[in-house]
Amino acid sequence: MYYVQEGSIELPVEWKDQSINIISASQTGEPSLSMTMTRDDIPWGMSFDEYVADQLRQAGETLKDFTVLHQQEMQIGGHRALQTECKWVAKQGPMHQ
Repeated sequence: MYYVQEGSIELPVEWKDQSINIISASQTGEPSLSMTMTRDDIPWGMSFDEYVADQLRQAGETLKDFTVLHQQEMQIGGHRALQTECKWVAKQGPMHQ
């Protein structure tokens, strides 16, 4: 059983959660404070720190003027996580996440 806020879906047990959740403070769809959570498997042989560095490198190659402003280690559900504050310029204007 796979649970989402709106309900649940019965799926085969071998299916893997690869969802991305984006939670926004905006009520109107305008840019505002948001949080993005991804569920990826770290490639075999790569450490968590190497994986995060690679993801940030890819963002820097893809997003215009991408800059990491702050990073902080944390725990989510007993798992190591990294909170990253960054900014870049998108078609719709400056982004800050």
